[in-house]
Amino acid sequence: MHRLTLSHPVIHTNIFFNAFLLTVILGLSACEPNTFQEGERLYKAQCANCHMDDGIGLNALIPPIAGSDYLPANRDILPCIIRYGLKDTIVVNGKTYAEIMPGVAKLTDVQITNLLNFINNSWGNQNGLYRLEEVQATLEECRLQVQRGER
Repeated sequence: MHRLTLSHPVIHTNIFFNAFLLTVILGLSACEPNTFQEGERLYKAQCANCHMDDGIGLNALIPPIAGSDYLPANRDILPCIIRYGLKDTIVVNGKTYAEIMPGVAKLTDVQITNLLNFINNSWGNQNGLYRLEEVQATLEECRLQVQRGER
């Protein structure tokens, strides 16, 4: 009868291979960015100066993002607003705001997706998640509107 022990070459190779595989998997998962944390970082760098760290806005000048009724009602144009800005008067939670919001053209589609997912799911907001494909389609339509002079 043959007995396999830990010193047996087959067992030793399997243990080594499994340990190697586990190390690779853990290493790769550590390299993958946390998209919500990236959204928070982007918010702090690009948005918090006006909308404040807690998303409450700036009194009569800058609308709140926290608890905003504007976000779910305008989901289809939010990627465009982030990239191209906003020059229109808007109503948020019953209050009118007329300040111009500059766009952040340098953000990638992925960054805009992560930023929107952070904003739409922070400070009590529960507006669901954006998919990258959804953001890309919206931004393409906005780009065409800008080219045609409609935006």
